[in-house]
Amino acid sequence: MKVTIEITEYSADFRKNLAKETKKPEILSKLSEDENLEVRKAVAYNANTTPEILTKLAEDKKVCVRSSVARNANTPLKILAKLSEDENLEVRASLAYNENAPSEILAKLAEDENWEVRQAVFYNASKKE
Repeated sequence: MKVTIEITEYSADFRKNLAKETKKPEILSKLSEDENLEVRKAVAYNANTTPEILTKLAEDKKVCVRSSVARNANTPLKILAKLSEDENLEVRASLAYNENAPSEILAKLAEDENWEVRQAVFYNASKKE
């Protein structure tokens, strides 16, 4: 006998912790659609989140979710390039901190109008030396 329980029946704190810790793509996929932004943010930050899920989360309306996608090492290069043009400086700065961001994207961000984004590029570059 198989018993299934909807994840949404659990508290937001439980779902957030599950999103941080799980390695199962099917659970991360379900949680990526959660109404709670902290849950979606945790999915976006999880190192086990698949590129497909990150691609979907890169479209999230909430800045903190897109920022977490920008920092994730699994985010596809095409999505990183798109996030480098995000209107929100927090998203661009988060991307500038991503150690896996390609040099072309970092070079573009090094010329960003916002000093916080440029500072993040400098910090990232100094860690690589």
